[in-house]
Amino acid sequence: MQGLFALLQRGLDAYRHKKLRELMTSSHGDVARVLGLMRKLADVYAEGLRGERIQAINFVKCEIGQSDLGDKYLGRRELARVGADYDKALSAIATYKAALQKLADDHDRIRGALAMDRDAMTRTLKAIAATAKELDKAHDAVAKL
Repeated sequence: MQGLFALLQRGLDAYRHKKLRELMTSSHGDVARVLGLMRKLADVYAEGLRGERIQAINFVKCEIGQSDLGDKYLGRRELARVGADYDKALSAIATYKAALQKLADDHDRIRGALAMDRDAMTRTLKAIAATAKELDKAHDAVAKL
């Protein structure tokens, strides 16, 4: 009786793995498209920040040029602060983009793991769990902006 239940369980597991493989195969294009769009959105946001940074720095430079000598030191400090703020935001976006790329790589590894044995799948899923933690860190960095 136990042998019959074990056989049924293995059959059920094989059916689940087959359906999971089919789902991954059919959704691979969608996942790749979503990740690509998220990367493009990050690029657009970064480009907007670069433009804002240039405008803010030029504004501060203009203010420095019109002030007296005592204010120029404070103006330069303000210029450095503005530049550092924008650099911090751009760094967070770069971290986010790197996490997206790692997520795309992990998705490809999942597809490969589905074709492999259970041990390889377990190792791959553990690597993906580590990537999820990195993605959470990148999300927190972007959320702090």
